[in-house]
Amino acid sequence: MPSYVLWGGTVWSRSIEERLEAANAGGFGELSLFPTDVREAVDAGTSVADIRALAAEYGVEITILDPYTKWVPEWTPPNPDDVPPLYDVDETEYLSLCDDLGVESLTALERWGREFDPEVAATHFGQFCDRAADHDLRVHLEFIPSTGIPDLETAWDIVRRADRDNGGIVFDTRHYFRGTPDDDLLRAIPGEKIFRVQVCDAPETVQGTLRGDSRQRLFPGDGDLDLVGVLGILDDIGGLSSVGIEVISDEFDDRPATELGEKAGESLRDLLTEAGIETV
Repeated sequence: MPSYVLWGGTVWSRSIEERLEAANAGGFGELSLFPTDVREAVDAGTSVADIRALAAEYGVEITILDPYTKWVPEWTPPNPDDVPPLYDVDETEYLSLCDDLGVESLTALERWGREFDPEVAATHFGQFCDRAADHDLRVHLEFIPSTGIPDLETAWDIVRRADRDNGGIVFDTRHYFRGTPDDDLLRAIPGEKIFRVQVCDAPETVQGTLRGDSRQRLFPGDGDLDLVGVLGILDDIGGLSSVGIEVISDEFDDRPATELGEKAGESLRDLLTEAGIETV
């Protein structure tokens, strides 16, 4: 039976406590945070120990820090003077935050759309996995259309070449269908290399640009993606050890966090049930 994660993007604009409230309301045992969430909380006078204690009060574990971008062969933003803080966290600070929070995994991704040789990328990914292993961390590589790792094939090529026990993939359903969906490839990937699964729905066609479309996600059952089919494949290969909701949408910014958490939990369980997967 998979663990349930409420990914931070679903309650993007909320405080850490509101995110914990949402996770608790939806029956999620785990929550992801952004590194900037923790940095901003500490700057405001809330210690990491306070954050961990608060999570314990809500019965939720903070298990994932997401994302890390500076593992790539060359990290050169289009405008170096205008880099969102979320992506401008160096390795020492990032791994220190992971240690302090006690998370068990982190997301690595490429942000700027830079193409690079897969063997070179695999070397850098593997070396970062080695450093993360010193902190008892697993690293899940995320593929995102419009980036240098645009699809499952590219991500799996890097992870396969790197060949690290603590290196795997985070599988986002929106990115899969908006990239180059390949069910045969997915069936061929060892399920244990799918470390985390992020679920959302979407309209059949891209809404505007690919990047803008990523902020117009829907809860499972509200869109057109074949979520039942892809979750069935993931279940068949043993790739559903961890599944959660990541619904990033500007439309939901003014809705109560607990309402979003409840909707996330209900829609996830309904989807898993429809796919014939046992739920809590």
